[in-house]
Amino acid sequence: MTEFDPGRTINVVGDIHVGWTVRSRLDAAAADLARTNDLAVHRVFIGDLTEFSTSDEDAAAIAWLDSTGPRDSWSIVAGNHDLDSRTLAGWEAAYGKPGIWTLDFPTFRLIGLSAPDREGIRETEPQTLAPETLTYLDRQLGETSRDCVIVTHGPLMNTVIGSYFDSTMRFFATHPDEEIRAILAAHANARAWVSGHTHSPLETTDLVKAEPVGNGHLITAINVGSVAYQGGKPTDPSEPAAQPNYSCFITVTDDAIELRVRDHLTGGWSTINGAQVTTVPFASASR
Repeated sequence: MTEFDPGRTINVVGDIHVGWTVRSRLDAAAADLARTNDLAVHRVFIGDLTEFSTSDEDAAAIAWLDSTGPRDSWSIVAGNHDLDSRTLAGWEAAYGKPGIWTLDFPTFRLIGLSAPDREGIRETEPQTLAPETLTYLDRQLGETSRDCVIVTHGPLMNTVIGSYFDSTMRFFATHPDEEIRAILAAHANARAWVSGHTHSPLETTDLVKAEPVGNGHLITAINVGSVAYQGGKPTDPSEPAAQPNYSCFITVTDDAIELRVRDHLTGGWSTINGAQVTTVPFASASR
């Protein structure tokens, strides 16, 4: 494994689904996450913390999150399962953390976004960012010269494809796509869009890719998979017990995004297309 700088690295953990996921997968992930706290400057849990967003599930999810590391070492964004019959503000109150936030580190900025899952779009396009969230994203990108990584539940449309759920399906992509891409294209320091939601296996097409967003600008699109299960949702929660249980370590270097994948069942590093490190160089006409 090539050495990497933890001070320039974030660990992003995909859909957990407390209330559905078997205990063995949760315990294995929590134990290995706790062992790897010193490998990243911050950790983000990228939504669908619970299955039905009940108070009992919230309490269990908070206890699980706390078992992975100190509360100031991690942040969260909301997924559609977290907002079942409640508002984003209600979810934030339950967890004592914001769902839309910005953190600055010496060499990069981390921007967390949550969709409100409003009535009327819940069954079709739940990952629709509100107009004020788009304004927030534009402002956060524009007010810094740091390279920026955006973390949110849903992928950009037509990025990760070919898994049981993928970003060609409107339910599994972030909206409004045209407006989001216009904002990203206007800021050369928008470097990565990191998502969950699709439960994509490691062999999925374009799990990580350089995605054109307009104005000659490419952004690295990364999908981080899921603690709960990979691929289609099994009828029996015990079925995926032995599936890879991975999260992503993402390093922001001076000129590229580097991706490493950790399997929390084995406590080792996995590969994508045979490589333990996937490197996507920065590319923009305006750099």
